[in-house]
Amino acid sequence: MKFDDIGCMYKWISENKDQKIQAKFVRDVNTKKWLEAEKATYVYGKSLKTPMSYNVVAFQNKNDAQSFAKKNNGTVLSYDDLNSHKWVKNKDMMKKMKGNKAS
Repeated sequence: MKFDDIGCMYKWISENKDQKIQAKFVRDVNTKKWLEAEKATYVYGKSLKTPMSYNVVAFQNKNDAQSFAKKNNGTVLSYDDLNSHKWVKNKDMMKKMKGNKAS
């Protein structure tokens, strides 16, 4: 399966615990390189733009994630932290994104 947002993937995983998952991959926000989800470092920030407004991005390098979080008022998350993260869409961001689309 392929998801357009890390949040969509984690919501699906949490709702389908009976499914056997062989591997999970995410893309580094800078390089677009595919990474094993368990090896990535994540940043959550309410102002970060992601396709479905879950506002979580992935990094291969932890130092890059920390620097990005500092510059963007975000929080660094490990893979294990994602299990307790509240996967809620940023509805304000979604409204802004819909308002910016051309008719």
